[in-house]
Amino acid sequence: MRCVLEFTYKWYINLVDIINNSYQIKSWNDTEDGVIIRHDIDYDLKKAYEFAKLEKELGIRNTYFLLLSSDFYNVFSEESAKYIEGIMECGHEIGLHFDEKRYGDNAEKEFLVDKIQWEARVLSELAGESVDVVSMHRPSERMLEWDLEIPNMVNTYSREFFDNYKYVSDSRRRWREDVKSVIQDKEYKNIQILIHPFWYADEENVIHDAIADFVNRANVERYDCLDRNITDLYSIMKREEVN
Repeated sequence: MRCVLEFTYKWYINLVDIINNSYQIKSWNDTEDGVIIRHDIDYDLKKAYEFAKLEKELGIRNTYFLLLSSDFYNVFSEESAKYIEGIMECGHEIGLHFDEKRYGDNAEKEFLVDKIQWEARVLSELAGESVDVVSMHRPSERMLEWDLEIPNMVNTYSREFFDNYKYVSDSRRRWREDVKSVIQDKEYKNIQILIHPFWYADEENVIHDAIADFVNRANVERYDCLDRNITDLYSIMKREEVN
């Protein structure tokens, strides 16, 4: 039975309190037992930055995994650079969120390893710091079965982080089990928690409203982007006309 849990900043703050009372929040290379929290950034860098600031206030440091081939944000744009820099200034680590589908359905194992390393180098150059950890974006069964070993990189989907860790995720804005109970029960020595900042807000809402807000906000953001690139855009189309 799926549990119903809130997707608010207040709820997340409480989750971190529960974790801190039971475990140590750790990074990927720590040998001690504890909880790893990771953030896959699928759609919205601005929301990721807001979440990064919240975590800074909570005194925790986590990894934010960025897509190099997203249809929703461009890591090379000036606007995105501000958010990425802001995330790092909050003390967080940048990781690579790798989309195998970018390279076709039949890409070979060795080819994908090369592409992961190439994307990590590009993201490292962009971020100005080494990117040495990767998470997979909606990985296929064969990607999981391969259990990729990537030189000088941590693969968060390797068997090490699934066989030896309890894995819980809020994917598609739905927890499959009560993450707070998992932590409080202390049944597992190590836990990996995937949190998508995209779903969280000041007030609780339903998934439809979260998606609708993102879609509608995109129109305003597109207008603002045009305004930065077209002289006197307001004389052509007023911002108030944006739906």
